[in-house]
Amino acid sequence: MAGTLGYTDRDDGRHFYDTPDYYEWWYFDGHFDNGYTCAVGYHFPLGHAKPRVPALYICIFTPEGEDISVLKGIDAAKCTASSEKCDVRLGNHFAVQEGDTYHISAMSKRAGADLVFKRKLPGWKPLGKGYLYDNGAEKHGWLVPLPRAEVEGTIYIQGEPIAVKGLGYHDHNWGNVDMHDSLHSWFWGRFHHPYYTMIYYYLYPARQGEPDESRFYLAKGDKPVLTPGNFSLKRTGELHDEVYHKSMPRDIEMAASEDGVQFKCNIYGKGLSTRSEMLYGAPWPQYYWRLVADYTAEVTVGGETDKIEGIPNSEYMLLR
Repeated sequence: MAGTLGYTDRDDGRHFYDTPDYYEWWYFDGHFDNGYTCAVGYHFPLGHAKPRVPALYICIFTPEGEDISVLKGIDAAKCTASSEKCDVRLGNHFAVQEGDTYHISAMSKRAGADLVFKRKLPGWKPLGKGYLYDNGAEKHGWLVPLPRAEVEGTIYIQGEPIAVKGLGYHDHNWGNVDMHDSLHSWFWGRFHHPYYTMIYYYLYPARQGEPDESRFYLAKGDKPVLTPGNFSLKRTGELHDEVYHKSMPRDIEMAASEDGVQFKCNIYGKGLSTRSEMLYGAPWPQYYWRLVADYTAEVTVGGETDKIEGIPNSEYMLLR
């Protein structure tokens, strides 16, 4: 399919820009059979702070609803990243690809992870270009080397190991200017159903008159079946964050179709699992939220329709 073709290992290597606002990160997450989830980000450098510095992000979400997060800076002299493939080393922390396997390690006193991801779907290079936004001068890249992976290993809370096994995901972002120069806000999310894999990204521009940007991916089993150039997204309801005194859309309705494949989905927000106020990337506060949510979806492939439901990743970021 057009939206998956052209991806190579090199796409997951470093995309360096010699500009003061250059940023880049490699993101991994896993949802495990024992109810834990874990996300790890290797920022080389961190795009939501000034000055730009390398940083490691670790977030573990427990079955009881506790959010255990760590963000720590790393000495730039101890950081490297290959341009040939994913081989990122921030001090003693690393993410390294060998064929269809990725090994990541990230440790701190509060939280840590040592995980192996094994690819189950081919890497996705949206539109064959891998850009979220590109107006010639300003570029923001994004692609998904691991839309779906089996993941196994160990996570750590206060140094105590917890064996985990489940499904994982990995994407990669980079750009040559601050995100808020180009983007106002965005939705991002995905789900791993036993038979389906769905990923979406919907961006609202910072400048009036520019079009919204969207990317969408759907696979059935081990095959991508729907990767249109854009999709529709409607926002309804309101969810209020009483900590930061901000409101965001509560529910979203999505629809996409191409070549006889149709997808409709509703994501229902119920609350907030993670919140972050970023104070160092712009002259004003910026915000990130991960929602507690459920989804229902209807998928038609080859004239056969499946109705599915589950728990998605559902995130919203407000840059302006």
